[in-house]
Amino acid sequence: MYRLAIDQIPAETRVAILNDDDLVSLHIERKGLSQHAPVQAGNIYWGRVVNVVPSLQAAFVDFGGKENGFLPAKSLGCDDIAKAVQNGQYVCVQVKKEPSEDKGALLSAKIELNAQDCILTPLHPGINVSRKFTNPDQRHEMQETLRNDLAPDCGLIVRTSAQDLTAEQVLTQAKQLQKIWQDMLQLRAKHPVLLYAPTDFIEQVWQRYASVSFEEIIIEGMEAFRVLKHFTADAQLYSDSQALFERLGIEEQIEQALATEVPLVGGGSIVIERTKALIAIDVNMGTRTDQYDDDGNRLQLNLMALDAIKQQMELRNLSGQIFIDFVRLKSIKARNRLLEACKTVFAQDKRCQLHGFTRLGLVEVSRARNGYGLDELYNDPLSTALALVRQLAYLRGRKRILMGARLFRLWREPVLKDSLDWLEQRLGYRIDYIENDRLAPLSYKIEE
Repeated sequence: MYRLAIDQIPAETRVAILNDDDLVSLHIERKGLSQHAPVQAGNIYWGRVVNVVPSLQAAFVDFGGKENGFLPAKSLGCDDIAKAVQNGQYVCVQVKKEPSEDKGALLSAKIELNAQDCILTPLHPGINVSRKFTNPDQRHEMQETLRNDLAPDCGLIVRTSAQDLTAEQVLTQAKQLQKIWQDMLQLRAKHPVLLYAPTDFIEQVWQRYASVSFEEIIIEGMEAFRVLKHFTADAQLYSDSQALFERLGIEEQIEQALATEVPLVGGGSIVIERTKALIAIDVNMGTRTDQYDDDGNRLQLNLMALDAIKQQMELRNLSGQIFIDFVRLKSIKARNRLLEACKTVFAQDKRCQLHGFTRLGLVEVSRARNGYGLDELYNDPLSTALALVRQLAYLRGRKRILMGARLFRLWREPVLKDSLDWLEQRLGYRIDYIENDRLAPLSYKIEE
């Protein structure tokens, strides 16, 4: 039984997917993680070229993020970057890959605006109807209608899903996208600026799980409830004396997901460690003693660990180069069975690519980045402040809070203003916050 739970305060929205009581996926939108936290795939910016690099056939673009974005020449439809753009020139760019800790965003000058059944391509004219249309006459009619009524500087890609629609219905979607494009053009300025963000965060997550049948959808946070009510009548607004994520055991499972070691059923464990260059996963036998000289038992442990690794990749949102050190297998037959199992498991994740065994006997997997890892989010100092906001929201009676120096400074940052206003309104009084140099920088103490 799948359940969806949402916890929202003004600075952060968390969406949890549970299978029965087990947390299988967690999606987080947070304000102020860093200067480039809002940069998401699909965002469109008006940016300024700051460095043209012919040797890379690319340019670096200041679009307002923490790091400049990388714009390849091929996305501009040319082979010579020096002829396509110049330093100081402003260009409209779209984020194709989000920035990582040490790399800026991957950008493209080929803009795409998505609707349910079509994609508008501004400045790239042409009508392309999916070749999977079963009726060629319908395909031709669709092309002609759209070609005549679409703005001449825009192109359109018609998805296969549109074959159940009339050309006029697709045109309605296309004109809505054209209106968005025209509105975007009015926002251009003499400095980098965000022109467009594709969808609301909750809507993005809902669309991702569109094929999942949820037995329960429960939401703590009125704004999140209002958004999801547009998509499903099954959404329920939560109101109780205990926080939703506490009641469902989600907070405890998040803490477990941040641990380095994950125990396996029946003994053994996997150890997950992140470095700047890669993620290392080690499969340990632990105190298990069931005939570990036997390849069959070693293989069973590895297969059990493989399932756990897949679950942890999803839950922790791991990405990058991942090296797995399974329990060593002596026979080639057992190694091949393990590799085949890896192929099956990782093929289920579109972000994963299996590279096989390395010379040192490790299994190498690469997983495309999609947002921040769970550890990256929860190791950020803002996590402590947000946890305190949630804790205070359920306290009764007037309190005062003693804070370490760093937490006290963070508490006064603009990113938390809306959350503190919300907290004051919820409690009906203003809490006293006092800096205390004797406390650790990010610690706090609640007093009556």
